[in-house]
Amino acid sequence: MKKNENVYLHHIRDAIVTIENYLAGIPKDKFMSTPLLQDGVLRQLEIIGEAAGNLAEEFRAKHANVPWGEITGLRNRVIHAYFNLNLDIIWEITQNDLKSLQKDISAIISPDELRGTLKEKGIGLTGLRDKKNRSL
Repeated sequence: MKKNENVYLHHIRDAIVTIENYLAGIPKDKFMSTPLLQDGVLRQLEIIGEAAGNLAEEFRAKHANVPWGEITGLRNRVIHAYFNLNLDIIWEITQNDLKSLQKDISAIISPDELRGTLKEKGIGLTGLRDKKNRSL
């Protein structure tokens, strides 16, 4: 995997975490009535879509289980049709789709890369295993 692909994957993962932090403990009605929260979430969705769009076509084809087209399509919608967004759909994406995407992205990031990132953040990998049940 090329390093730049890992960089984009990290951007996606970090944007998801940022959205989770923005919305931690926030009910839907608060999100719907708080433009600052909406703007923050929409910006992070833009980042996710832009990063996904920068991944090589071959890479996206190799990881076809990830809905890359929907991700970049949402980015385009947020950027170009900002005046006509359905915030109910944005809320549903944050509540139902991002966890799955986060799992997909974390599974794609190389174990060595993930190990280094977590070590930098002071997080140990004791007991964590990859898909082949090998200790990380």
